[in-house]
Amino acid sequence: MAQQESDLANEKYIDAEELEVEREERMRQEEARADYEENLRREDY
Repeated sequence: MAQQESDLANEKYIDAEELEVEREERMRQEEARADYEENLRREDY
């Protein structure tokens, strides 16, 4: 029984880590997109 609980805790931890990685990647993509759009605006002026 303890092994099942340990496995479940590990799965939750891994899921949380994956979500954090995905969230950080999305933030990087959003920052890159914002920088790109700002550069486009600067070139227009």
